[in-house]
Amino acid sequence: MNKNTTLTSALQGSASALGLNWIYDAPLLESFCKDKSCIFLNIQHDLYNQSKKAYDVYPNHQAGDLDFMGEILNQLNKFLDESPKKTPWEFFIYIHQFLTTYDGYIESYGKDLMRRYEKDKLRCVYETPHLDEQLINMAIYFVFHERDNSIEETLKYTKIFTSDPSSKILIPMLQDFLNDLENESLEIALDNVKMSVTKPYKEQIIKALNCKNKEELLKEISTACGAKDALAMILYILKHTSSTEEALELNVSLGGASSARGIFVSALAQKLYGPYKSDKIKLNT
Repeated sequence: MNKNTTLTSALQGSASALGLNWIYDAPLLESFCKDKSCIFLNIQHDLYNQSKKAYDVYPNHQAGDLDFMGEILNQLNKFLDESPKKTPWEFFIYIHQFLTTYDGYIESYGKDLMRRYEKDKLRCVYETPHLDEQLINMAIYFVFHERDNSIEETLKYTKIFTSDPSSKILIPMLQDFLNDLENESLEIALDNVKMSVTKPYKEQIIKALNCKNKEELLKEISTACGAKDALAMILYILKHTSSTEEALELNVSLGGASSARGIFVSALAQKLYGPYKSDKIKLNT
């Protein structure tokens, strides 16, 4: 693997939450996580059965495995390290081949790729018309953060999965945010994010950062997959924690799409506090 510490931390964040990913039952999670660590667990299938709302879609995954978004980043990094032809078109073919045997839940942007693959392969087109407003467009940046031409390359590869026009704003914002976290105070870095994003994102971010506790946060911000709410929740987590481990634990306890959020929480928190370290954790990449 390319020695990209930001990417490694991002993949850790994906794996950290997978055991409780997509459980939408805050009281249940609060009770379950009360007296123990809730990161890097095996899939808690019994807890999914107890939840008012949950999606237990990784039946064969184990502790250290990645969610779908994390796996896309992992495969893109492998492709860039190993493929003799490093183009979005070649990755379009590569990732389709990987997904034909993937043993896990395929998210909407992956399903779109699988549906259109044969037709688009004949047309030599890798860009999708599918508008996916999850975090995938920004997440791809973590693969390129410590590579050359990071923004330009991210924008090219993002088009495989989403036509979201906000990518042109969100990806440079993420690059600047990572740099600010290393060189400025967290307060200044958060203020700069608010100034960089478009109104719908800014409104959710302001709501989240004004919340005094997680109970208030859960009333104001959705824990689902949409990027506007997810980004706001990620920033709340950074504001209200003081270590990478604490940030990962809070992320899981909030429930919902915690593995996707975890990618960002971990990659961003390590710029402040260093990466999460434990001899007990091994990523299955």
